[in-house]
Amino acid sequence: MSDFALFTAPNTADGRSEEFTGAALRYQHSIRRQGGFWAASWDMKPSVVTPHRILEAWFDNKLGHVVYERSAGLLTWRGIIWSMDLAIDGWKERKDLGEVWNAVKVVYTTDAATAETDWFTNDTSIARYGRREYIIPLDGVTQATAEAEAQKTLIEAGEAIARPVGVGKDIEDSLHVEAVGFVFTANNKYVTAGDGTEDDLSTFYSEIVAADCEFLTAGSIAPNTTQVRKSFQTPMRVWDALMHLTMVGSTSAPFLTEVDASDFIHFRQASNEPAYLWQGKEKGLTTRGGTPMRWAARPGVVRNMKKRPSTAIPGTFLQQDRDVWIGEVTMADGQDTIDVTPEGYDDEAINREFERAKKWLEEEEEAASGD
Repeated sequence: MSDFALFTAPNTADGRSEEFTGAALRYQHSIRRQGGFWAASWDMKPSVVTPHRILEAWFDNKLGHVVYERSAGLLTWRGIIWSMDLAIDGWKERKDLGEVWNAVKVVYTTDAATAETDWFTNDTSIARYGRREYIIPLDGVTQATAEAEAQKTLIEAGEAIARPVGVGKDIEDSLHVEAVGFVFTANNKYVTAGDGTEDDLSTFYSEIVAADCEFLTAGSIAPNTTQVRKSFQTPMRVWDALMHLTMVGSTSAPFLTEVDASDFIHFRQASNEPAYLWQGKEKGLTTRGGTPMRWAARPGVVRNMKKRPSTAIPGTFLQQDRDVWIGEVTMADGQDTIDVTPEGYDDEAINREFERAKKWLEEEEEAASGD
């Protein structure tokens, strides 16, 4: 099992606030090829260690705070608390950072032209969560109407408000926490970088990160001389723009965008060298050196050593036809090795999730019977 630590919100002075390793139940994380650290979740239930007042304090104060996961001394996942569901005495409510917009403006059309309002902001919310922008399009309205719409939206969405999501006698007391990687913060803002000229793709990529990413810093940005126009016809959120540039990539090999544990965002060509080997049911998935893969695993190319080697189809990215490029890895408490998800729909994912939940339930029942 990994160790966990909760730190302060990302835009405040760094400092540990508390450990919660013993309180986290049903913990799991996922890491994606495009993006890096992606999602994590866990449950907390009332106990001597975490009484109701602690769960309520988390729900009231911890949204947007930073979470570190460590395993065997290594940092294996890092992100921010994105949403929480608190259930107390049959009443279940949610706070969701994804629904917070603390900088709002309206782009509107009048009879004569297109115009836009100034940004209306909730500075207290920005200080707590960072700037999260929302642009509203309206047609055929006056400036006064547009400004009123922006201000109304800011009042409704400028803060994280607890909203009921369920009521019932069968709802168990608990706190469910969802965290996301810092890559999610790239979509907090819209792209302002770019002057409408044509330039190298990697230059535009770097300019966007520098101008429009509050919590991310440009790391290793591989040169890419593909020519692109440094502008978008309609407002484009930053992560969407970076993924658009990443998908343009190159004819020789795909490109990747990923955020590391220090919040540096990297842009590089993908490698088709196998990172992991499938050794069959007995040994499972291992590194090329034979080490079983667990919490530190990252997406990469997997080679099935139980298949006969043969040359890949000419023009494909992979080296052999027994290679597969993994889009996402998932690790959870109670698993011996990672789950891997190739690109596209994975009809085995539902079954894996069912088996994981079943195992968690069995372990919790055993623990309860032993008390």
